[in-house]
This record gives sequence, C-alpha cells and structure tokens, in this order.
Amino acid sequence: MKFNFQNKNVFITGSSKGIGFNIAESFSNCGAKVVLNSRTYSECENASSLIKKSEFVCGDVSDPKEAKIVLDKVISILGTLDILVCNIGSGKSASPGKEVFQDWQEMFNSNFYTTVNAVNAARPFLKDSQGSIICISSICGHEVIKGAPISYSVSKSALNSYIKAMAWPLSKEKIRINGISPGNINFIGSSWERKIKNQKEIVANMLSSEVPLNRFGTTSEIASAALFIASESSSFTTGSILKVDGGQSRN
Repeated sequence: MKFNFQNKNVFITGSSKGIGFNIAESFSNCGAKVVLNSRTYSECENASSLIKKSEFVCGDVSDPKEAKIVLDKVISILGTLDILVCNIGSGKSASPGKEVFQDWQEMFNSNFYTTVNAVNAARPFLKDSQGSIICISSICGHEVIKGAPISYSVSKSALNSYIKAMAWPLSKEKIRINGISPGNINFIGSSWERKIKNQKEIVANMLSSEVPLNRFGTTSEIASAALFIASESSSFTTGSILKVDGGQSRN
C-alpha cells in the first residue's frame, strides 16, 4: 500500500534514532514535511541531515512548560500540524521487584508524561487541522512480559489507558488518537543488539519459545504501521492500539 502525505506536517518526539527516526524518514519519503526532536542538539542535527524535508526542535517534553515551548517552535516552522507521533520512551529501569520511587518517577516521566505533555501542547493545532495522534507504546503495557521492568510495564499500561480514554474528548475536536505496541524490535544501538552479541544462544531461545514468527521486528515495520494509522485508510480508527510483535502477546 502506497501512502501520500503531501502537504502534511508531522512532528515526531524522540526521533533522532531508532523507531522514531524511521517513522520520520517514512513520512518524509511519502511527501510530508517533518520536524524531529530529542533533548540532544547534535543528535537532532545529525538525524535531520539524513532526512529530506526535515527540520528539528530540541527540548525535553517531559516538562509541560518546555513541551509548550517545543510545540510553539514546531508551529513556527511548519505553520500548522497534522500529525503528532509521541515516540519518547525508555525501558531501562530496576529489575522486577527492586524498584524504588526514582525508578517509577523516571519511567512515568519518559513513557507517560512525555506523551501527555506533547498532546496537551499540540491539541489546539491538531484541532485546527482535524489531525491525528500516534503513541508508541509496548506489548509490556498489555500483559506481564517475563523479565520486563515492572515500572516500565506499568507506565506503558497507563499510556494504553490514556489512549483509549482520550479518544472520547479528542473526538469532539475531530482529532484521532491511536497507539502502536511493538514487541522485540532490533536496530543499531538497541539493547537487543547488545544482547545478541553477548547472549546469542539465550536470545535465540527466547525468540523460538516466545515469538511465533521466531524473529525480531524492524523499525520499518513499526513505521509502516504508523503510516497506515495516520492515513485516510484508517479514518474510522481511534482509541485503538495495534500490536506489532510477531505474535508474542497472548492477550
């Protein structure tokens, strides 16, 4: 399926690498003008140099005041906003059962508040364009995944509840909101890349026993899902969360 996002303006948080970068690149390849984001200027600058029709705004959207500043800068570049992709997230936390308050705080800042703040700041502009929001979640937010940090899983579960609940008030403004829950995605610099090098046999056993398709997913597969959800082909879809996990989740 070919998608056309000519004359569409897209902002992707956490898009200097990994899934966010590939989403930005895919929208750009389909004709959209994209603005990238991360907290690090050099990473933003490098990522933007690799994607045509792209610019960038640095900033930490886990802070609501800074999120508003970031969105105001995005609008000064784009003029309008049609699609917001909330991609910021981290799974680096304490081992299950060993969490302290700081772990919970960091996970919710990264995996939940970054989305809430970005949505709140972007909402007036998305109302004007009758736009679309895509939140990158995780299968850890749907069910217990053995070994996954509990603080991470709970923060993603909160995000999933937010997506479903916000579909109602946002629909009054003709804004759609949906999520994508990736499974195990491998890319350069990912935690899986390191695990493959150091624990090759353990990783292979995990894939064969837990993932029916017996492989990792790719960032391009997540990007393809994002293009579909943002497109007119998905215009009757809101409050939904699409799992892209090779069949790993059971619920």
